[in-house]
Amino acid sequence: MSKKSMTSFDKDISMEINEDEEMLWQGAPQKASFILSKSVQLLPIALIWLCFDGFAISMIFRSNVPKGMLIFLIIFFAFHLMPVWIWIHNVLSARRKHKLIKYALTNQRVIVQDGGILKSYYYSELHHVSVKVGFIDKLFKVGDITLSGRKSVELLDIESPYAVGNKLQKFIEDYAQERKRLNAMRKEEYEYEEYREGGKYDSYDDNEYYDDSDFSGDNSYRNDFEEDSYSTPIGRFTSKKMPAEADKTEEDEYLDNIMDSINKKDEF
Repeated sequence: MSKKSMTSFDKDISMEINEDEEMLWQGAPQKASFILSKSVQLLPIALIWLCFDGFAISMIFRSNVPKGMLIFLIIFFAFHLMPVWIWIHNVLSARRKHKLIKYALTNQRVIVQDGGILKSYYYSELHHVSVKVGFIDKLFKVGDITLSGRKSVELLDIESPYAVGNKLQKFIEDYAQERKRLNAMRKEEYEYEEYREGGKYDSYDDNEYYDDSDFSGDNSYRNDFEEDSYSTPIGRFTSKKMPAEADKTEEDEYLDNIMDSINKKDEF
């Protein structure tokens, strides 16, 4: 990888990455393995096609073919040899394609640059990682890593493929666990609000209130957001009016004592 392309990629990444994102690794496919793999692709088909068409062309030239038919056959075999032309194109363009492919791993996603276009694959959208090591990959101690999910992406000819694959799988599993935890918290919060607003104590009318201790759900995570115990009552009041006992003043208590005394005298 040339210094110029590396600098260009670093510039693109620095503009792409977020402030809360940490760069863990960046690189490119192993050059020799990538070029050789591209050269081997379609090679068996190209050889079979070339042998078959070569034999047919030699038989045609040995026979006495009219010029008009000969021109038609040349055009026909030019198109019929398309697999051979595709293989030759892959071999000649492998070096140029290698220069255009770059990879980067952060603590949040995989970033792939292919042909100057940056694409992101977040761990939260991926589900599985698989590693494939072929014959050529073994020669150069590299492998291909495939990440599948809502989108699929393949990282070609990566050094230490199993170590990188295990790291990516751990990121995906951690994000899956975090997603489950957040979903459980949302569900618990919804059930808790439904408990408070669902009217369990509808018969209390204006003095309606709820006690959190009656809620059976696991609200341990909610305690982190509660106020200190010395300033917050155990029960949470959901209506504007608190129970009558909480609204009493010293004057009300004085009048209640007088009424209690009158009642006791009436009993005698």
